[in-house]
Amino acid sequence: MKNVQKRARNLDHRIEIGASYHKDFLKELSSCKSLLTVPGMSIVYEAFAGKIPLMFILPLNYSQHRQLIAYKKIFKSFEYLSWEDFKGYKTLPRKIPEEKAINEAINMGKHFFNDTHARIKFREEVTRFLSKREYKIMTINNLNQKVKIDGAKKIAENLIEEILQRIPKRL
Repeated sequence: MKNVQKRARNLDHRIEIGASYHKDFLKELSSCKSLLTVPGMSIVYEAFAGKIPLMFILPLNYSQHRQLIAYKKIFKSFEYLSWEDFKGYKTLPRKIPEEKAINEAINMGKHFFNDTHARIKFREEVTRFLSKREYKIMTINNLNQKVKIDGAKKIAENLIEEILQRIPKRL
């Protein structure tokens, strides 16, 4: 983790990487101007409920690849970096065997690590996002304004009906 923290600081002084207890994390999140994250479940709902502008960065594993596709259809105001944004890369396809998905994700990560052009583009996109003075208001169908940042479970309960209406039948 220390190596990643050092590399992130070199990328942009506003980036913080670390581990924290959930309560501490929610406090940090509420003070954020914006958030960069890989696709996940809790963080999406917490950022959405806290109206924290969010940019999804490249998915690392198979479930994150699939989540990114779904989130693009649901959360129009979030920003996304997907593998399709980089020449020679692709989002992992639906319904591939787990072992193949793991190997492909690992190989993409290794290729990206050695791909100077892709890493430069990644840095430029992250810098562009972090440099914004204004972000889009985050909305999906009249979200109940009383939602508070108090964990994914409560937030998900407030969003589940609206999200289910927007999820396509097939991802």
